[in-house]
Amino acid sequence: MSSLVHKGRILAAVVAVIVVAGCTASASPASPSPTDVGASAAPTVAQSPLPSAAVSPSPASTPKPSSKPTPAPAAWSKPRPVGSAANCSSVAAGIDSGSGYHVAAECGGSIVYSVSNRDGSWSSKVFAHPANRQDLDPQIAFNGQVVYVAFTRINPDGGCGTLGVDTGVFYRQTKPDGSWTEPKLISDVTDALEEFRVVGGTIHAVIHDVDQGRYYETVTGTTVHRYLIPGAFSSVSMRVGTDGRARIAYRKADEVRYAVFNGSGFSTSAIGGTREDDQLPALVLDQSNHAHLLWSRMPSLLGCADGGPTPEDGTYYATNASGKWVSGRITTNLGATSLQVDKVTGRVHVLVAGSGVRYYTKLPGGLWGGTKVTSATVPLQLSAAAAIRLDPATGRLLIVYLAQQSSGLSKVYAITKP
Repeated sequence: MSSLVHKGRILAAVVAVIVVAGCTASASPASPSPTDVGASAAPTVAQSPLPSAAVSPSPASTPKPSSKPTPAPAAWSKPRPVGSAANCSSVAAGIDSGSGYHVAAECGGSIVYSVSNRDGSWSSKVFAHPANRQDLDPQIAFNGQVVYVAFTRINPDGGCGTLGVDTGVFYRQTKPDGSWTEPKLISDVTDALEEFRVVGGTIHAVIHDVDQGRYYETVTGTTVHRYLIPGAFSSVSMRVGTDGRARIAYRKADEVRYAVFNGSGFSTSAIGGTREDDQLPALVLDQSNHAHLLWSRMPSLLGCADGGPTPEDGTYYATNASGKWVSGRITTNLGATSLQVDKVTGRVHVLVAGSGVRYYTKLPGGLWGGTKVTSATVPLQLSAAAAIRLDPATGRLLIVYLAQQSSGLSKVYAITKP
């Protein structure tokens, strides 16, 4: 399999075809914990030009003369490079329980792992791999004090049936002294990683077998279970609820579907308002296990004859927090998407990174507000080109993204707020 073939697979993820997907990156001695939590929020289509969705006060709410003025919303920081690596094709991020930032990027066929320092700088290392191999599409997971980085290893010069015994889905994890284990294989040579979580010591993963389809896989010690995800046409987004059960969102035929693991398979339901040109679902769960979901509608990327945009292109959001699915378009902008939900306030945080990096947010029952954080060009063809993370301990937001340079290569940058 050549490097060019692999990059073609990444492009294919946007058009809802096979992705050779990414791994989960790891961290340093800081104590990590999951951050994908939040509360319910109902979607609306209307947008405000402001980055927050405040409700207009009634005339009776005029402040008394002694009232202090409301402080202006905290501004986003300026973009700062994360390490010096270039030629990067995917990026993942996480925040540990000590509010430390962790970033893993695939750059030139190797995983570059970076952790934040107290002064705002980054410390980076490159994970070694065997000669004539490439480690691709990292993902990051936390389990107590342990940090995990998972990834797909390929033989860029191999073909089907000649990938080699040292290819497939692997992960590393931190040791008590902060060093890293050697890579551990969790799935066989023809598989690629799409999602990776660790809960209570159990690994939860979505694996793409290029011959047989997509599987949900659990690994506890030496015990491995694998369950087929029927009809999963494109990449799958997965989260694990507070009850230990996995939830997934994926495209099946002409719609996006949501499914809950029932112990032996998945109980599925359709998400209202979706159709066959909806791509790349991104899922998070709130503290009550309600689903919050993003997807991109872009039929012009599916080989339509006119080849141009349509009036319905854009980024869409849906939630089942009210007991039924409610969906609507957030913006006409397209790009790599990511979201978080605040478990205390219920505020939804959305990232859309394409021609510029844009942030959208809303409170439950409020309107969407949006702002352009930076004008950087993020490679649209990459499904893992940007991520937003929320630190539950401080409320701070972290955005990481790939910015295309004048040379055509991409580097990793980070922005925070406040």
